[in-house]
Amino acid sequence: MARSAKQKANDRRLGRMARKRFSSKRKSLTRRSSSRKPMRRRRATRRTRTRTVTRTVRRGARGISGIFKSGMVKNVAAGIGAGTLAGVAVGMVAPQFSGIAKPIAAFMAGGPIGAVASVLLDGGLGSIGSSFGFGGVKTEVSV
Repeated sequence: MARSAKQKANDRRLGRMARKRFSSKRKSLTRRSSSRKPMRRRRATRRTRTRTVTRTVRRGARGISGIFKSGMVKNVAAGIGAGTLAGVAVGMVAPQFSGIAKPIAAFMAGGPIGAVASVLLDGGLGSIGSSFGFGGVKTEVSV
């Protein structure tokens, strides 16, 4: 099928428009050159050995002030307070278990130090044993 002169002219016009559109979008490539700085030579680093400093801490040198700073007094006070409160509370509900409830509560609040302090304040290990029936009031039979 032969194309008319007007169709050919229109094809040329559309071709020009397409080339113009394409050429306007093409960007020229420009490389940015940055000045390269010469690398500095690094010095060989010498490793210095760190010496371990041994420090001896004498227990006697700390004195009484070390007890207050270590937090032991805080644990003792927490243990005694919790043991006393637990003893009162359990004594109202089940008095037979108040002897064992005191050191358990003291241990929960003040750790082992609080438990030992609570037991010693209540009269030693005999107070725990009496709740199980091991200790108690000793009666002597005279002959």
